[in-house]
Amino acid sequence: MLILDTTDLPPADRAEAFRAAMQQASVPCRVELRTPPAELHARMHLWPLGPGAVFTTDASPFRLVRTPRHARLGGQWALAVSFQARGRGEYTQLGHEQLVLGSELMVVDLSAPYSFGCAVGGGARSFQLPYEQLGLPPDVVRRATPRLRASPLRDVVLAHLRQVVASADELASRSRRRGVGDGHRPARACARRLCRRRRTPAR
Repeated sequence: MLILDTTDLPPADRAEAFRAAMQQASVPCRVELRTPPAELHARMHLWPLGPGAVFTTDASPFRLVRTPRHARLGGQWALAVSFQARGRGEYTQLGHEQLVLGSELMVVDLSAPYSFGCAVGGGARSFQLPYEQLGLPPDVVRRATPRLRASPLRDVVLAHLRQVVASADELASRSRRRGVGDGHRPARACARRLCRRRRTPAR
């Protein structure tokens, strides 16, 4: 479901609309633009899949900052598993720093402070799932995050996440017709296994 396309808006209104859409689709955070407001362009989609959701952003350069104050304000007690469809992402959380390219996965604990930016613009794709559905506590996810590159399930999860994003319209329609949210179950299982394989040492 399209939630924002700045081509439909006057240039003077695009920055505020982008900030509002980001707050709606994710968690409280500060949105910093890295391009003049008149040059801002963004397309954002959000597809609910039961308790989870697929969220995509294609935008000119920007940066998100979720501070401790934002975390205290609340938001989703959830995690996001993400990849870059194009461009490069710069991600930091709890001492972990990562450049996110097309073949890299990124796991974000949305309940904690973090920052994410696209210095050259790009396209981010993510699946968000509440912790109560994941069945793992946040500390397990936080320990797993720096070890993703060493996980034997990384490529499997990335391939499945790409498929879920590509089929988001169909999956969301199927979930609505059935009145249940089972479209997220394979992705939930992949995210859970990825985070539980935390004993593998980082390389």
